[in-house]
Amino acid sequence: MGLAVIALGLFCNPLRQQVNHGQMNLVLLLWLIGTSSARRRGHPAVASVPLGTATAFKLFPAFVTLFFRVRRHWTVVAIATLTAIILTVVTGAVLGLETYRDYLFTVVPQMGTYRSFWPNASVHGFWVKWFDIGATQLDLPPVPPTGARADRRSRRHRAQLDRDTCVVV
Repeated sequence: MGLAVIALGLFCNPLRQQVNHGQMNLVLLLWLIGTSSARRRGHPAVASVPLGTATAFKLFPAFVTLFFRVRRHWTVVAIATLTAIILTVVTGAVLGLETYRDYLFTVVPQMGTYRSFWPNASVHGFWVKWFDIGATQLDLPPVPPTGARADRRSRRHRAQLDRDTCVVV
């Protein structure tokens, strides 16, 4: 049974695409399951190591520490934070600080051009493809404006819309 699950996982297209794009959400899931399992067994120090590892890998698992902060499990929060910092420093030492600099100043500014890329199947990607005026990768005809002045948005209105979107998100 276990071998069949592994084989199915290797041939599962969504899993393969995540690995191809470097997302590795299955690995994050395993680390978070390890955190939950250790917490339920009463081992807070053990629960914090996979949580810190997941946080060093991607930032969004850091929100799980909010659960431990609310419960006042400061040991878990401290060890998870320390684990994430140590792994980040080790990564910087092995790969060099140029890796972080390239990511922040080369990769992140260019990510906006792929928001409307056709394989982006996220809700945000759908929204950008259909409603963002500046979508560059979309080959479909634009959605017709809902009002007579919908296409004449001023910069002030656009900035207000961006602020409102940020508040909602």
